[in-house]
Amino acid sequence: MVRNLFLPLILLAALVVACKTQKTDDQILAEAGKVQQEALVIGASVDTMLESRFKQGAFMQDIKKLQGLRQAADLWARKRTDIPGSDHDHSDHHDHEHGHMDGEGGSQHSALDMLKLQQDWKSEIEAIRDSLQ
Repeated sequence: MVRNLFLPLILLAALVVACKTQKTDDQILAEAGKVQQEALVIGASVDTMLESRFKQGAFMQDIKKLQGLRQAADLWARKRTDIPGSDHDHSDHHDHEHGHMDGEGGSQHSALDMLKLQQDWKSEIEAIRDSLQ
């Protein structure tokens, strides 16, 4: 009888240990939310830098570059993907809309895919910021 319980107990213990070492979807989505917030802060600084540069009246050759960066930043902002379960409001938005790639019925992305989307999105705005410096 003890032998019959030994193997299931070992399997159960291994399963519990494995579950504790893996990040849950909620933890991954929380990390994606953090990455998104960091990207939004960078995006706001890019907006400020662009506004400042336009107000300074850059040389004509720089105006085209600035206009291109402004278009890239606007496109970046529209690519925003909402994270399922995150409570975001629209008070931090400018006069643009952002993409809701998650559709009406919730996210079509796994938690890991959502994290990767946010990391890539953040990398895009970092590249735009770096072009301004």
